[in-house]
Amino acid sequence: MIRSSSAWLVTWAWTSDSAAVADRIAAVFPRQWGSARVQSWVEWLYAIHTSTVAELVAYAGRPGRNPYKVRSERGWIVCGSHPWLEARIVTDLVVDEDTEGFETVSWKEPDRYRIVEEGGMIKEAEGGRTRTTRRLRGPLSSDPIWDRSAGRFKSGWVPDELPPQRW
Repeated sequence: MIRSSSAWLVTWAWTSDSAAVADRIAAVFPRQWGSARVQSWVEWLYAIHTSTVAELVAYAGRPGRNPYKVRSERGWIVCGSHPWLEARIVTDLVVDEDTEGFETVSWKEPDRYRIVEEGGMIKEAEGGRTRTTRRLRGPLSSDPIWDRSAGRFKSGWVPDELPPQRW
């Protein structure tokens, strides 16, 4: 088991299976990094995983050409479209590896507040423990797992199936 008391966790998010990627986790950065540094890394991480080489060269020459600018929303850093990246400081980050080399990652999300209308405007906290088990061994992957032409998950990504291993 590997544990960190707190770190910047970067994860992929999407609203429908059509944008699902192989690993929900995209990166982990040191807690000591400032928000501006994390924003810069997240913006480039998104570009690297979603752009062509020609687009990356254009962004390198003129960063203002990058259409997916990072934005900060109440302590969360967000970048991209569908899927998009979210970075935030999490606590109690734990990685357990099973005997076959698969990792289960869990962490405590920061509280997020939303307005609830019940007799007035009340802020309600959402947070708590999140857990994900990687279905791949080895390095992280941002490979899409949805077959757009067939309108279903690619072979090996259907629930209860394991994808072919690269390592």
